[in-house]
Amino acid sequence: MVKFKRVESRAEWELLSEKAGEVWREYFPCCLSREQIEYMIEKFQSLRAFEEQAREGYEYYFIEVDGAVGGYMGIKLHSDRLYLSKFYILRDFRGRGYGRKSFDFLKEKARAAGVRKIALSVNKHNASSIAVYQKFGFRVVDAVVRDIGNGYVMDDFDCEADI
Repeated sequence: MVKFKRVESRAEWELLSEKAGEVWREYFPCCLSREQIEYMIEKFQSLRAFEEQAREGYEYYFIEVDGAVGGYMGIKLHSDRLYLSKFYILRDFRGRGYGRKSFDFLKEKARAAGVRKIALSVNKHNASSIAVYQKFGFRVVDAVVRDIGNGYVMDDFDCEADI
C-alpha cells in the first residue's frame, strides 16, 4: 500500500535528509561528478536546506510503501502551477508503479489548489528520468543552464504537463 506522508517533525526532516543523500549518491553518478553531487546534497538536499525551503513554502512528502520510505517529493504551489522541485524513488522501489501513484497524488494536489499545470526541471543528461516524465505527459518548454555556485551549473530542461 502506498501512502504520501507530509514531512513535519524534526525526526522526519532528518530522515528526509538521510534518504536524500542515499538516493543522490546512488543515482546521480550517471550525470554528475562525485564532487558536484556532494555540493548539491549540501546546498539543496540537506537538513538545513530542507528546513529553509519549508520556510519558503515548499512541502515535502515521503512516498511510503507498506510503512517503509520508498522515496520523497518536494512541491511548491505557484499561482498558475504546482512546481515539483524534487522527486526521487529509492533504488529498491523503482519500476513498481510508485511513480504513477505519485503523479496521481500530485494531480490531486494541483486540482485541489485550482491549478492546471505541473512543472519541473530535469538534468538534460538524465535520460531515464526524462523518459519517465514524458510517459506522464510532460513536455520540454525550455533548456536552461543555472549557476548554482562553486563553479557548478544545473544544465536542465524545464518541463510542464497539463492535468
